Amino acid sequence: MQESIADRRKVEHILESNNTSSQGTRDACSEESDRDIEANANDVTETEDSDNILYEGLKSVFYNNFDRKRKIKDIKLWSIKRSRVDIELNEKHKTTYSRFSLGYFGKIVDHVCKSNNKMELVRNCGFGYTLELENCKVPRPFAQWVADNVNVEGEAIILNGKRIPLNAEVVRLVLGIPSGDIDVSMANEEYGKISFLSLFGRTEVPQISFFGDKLLIENLSDEDFIWCFMTVTLSTFLCPTSSTKPNTKYMEALLDVSKIRELNWCKLVHRWLLIYMKKYQTEKSKQKQITTTLGGCIYHLCVCCLDFNDFGSLSLPSILPRICFWKGQAIKHFGNMLIGNDKVYKALQMKRKHAMHSKKVDGKALPRIPT
Repeated sequence: MQESIADRRKVEHILESNNTSSQGTRDACSEESDRDIEANANDVTETEDSDNILYEGLKSVFYNNFDRKRKIKDIKLWSIKRSRVDIELNEKHKTTYSRFSLGYFGKIVDHVCKSNNKMELVRNCGFGYTLELENCKVPRPFAQWVADNVNVEGEAIILNGKRIPLNAEVVRLVLGIPSGDIDVSMANEEYGKISFLSLFGRTEVPQISFFGDKLLIENLSDEDFIWCFMTVTLSTFLCPTSSTKPNTKYMEALLDVSKIRELNWCKLVHRWLLIYMKKYQTEKSKQKQITTTLGGCIYHLCVCCLDFNDFGSLSLPSILPRICFWKGQAIKHFGNMLIGNDKVYKALQMKRKHAMHSKKVDGKALPRIPT
């Protein structure tokens, strides 16, 4: 694996800073604005959308010019030249889109953390650990590589012949969100949609930014705040799709704010991830498919992958939930350590025992992860 002295110093700094900050910042892992979500909705796709917009804009200008043939040729040459490392790493990959957006969600989190009252409201719903996500980055090439190695039927990431389990319990150990006794019901989707939208005087599902703007600008009641926060959290972090609008399947579960903590959100996040991994792999297998959709909690997927890789002398802290460590630039820099000299991601030696085994979250003993 390619590992420069500079890269090693970066991850050593991350280990030191994340381990220190997780002990005391934001009330010891207490449960992280852009007005235009379109501009920041694709951490996974990075800048390809903006590149395409710029390309189309320049092309339309050139079409109005008398020497359009020459200038169209120039812009095609410009388009070829705009290479990036991530394109080189995934030159065989199709363009992947997702509303998974830690950039947008991070700005919402940053705003929420300016108010102790708002932070307490989020904690009371059981989602306080999501406020740990400060300026977190998940590179698209790395996310695609991990997704390519998911065995949907086996509910696992397969690397070097080793199985990294994906299940609802692992979601709890990584994200620290509620795993109550009641499943998130999606049986009455239409009723949930109509009832939830009526709370905001709407009959049609608005953009995700509608709820984000309310959080950033308006002085909301406690219930309105939770409804908006949960909608943005689910749409951009936990259960994203390729749409710019919130999914209506989980709206019924948000109606009674007092019951949110009692629901099994871990199972929902797990099932959502598997559904969209299958969709992504199916789309990718089609030769004529130009673009693919990478939905689900990509952050969770990448953390599971990195946590099971052995980084040798760089020992990862065993703090739980894992979201308390995997924040900031940690995923990006540790992911880069999996890039070989041929600029292709490859797994390191896999751990025999994982940091999440036989630990505790909020003082409650957790069972060993099934493998």
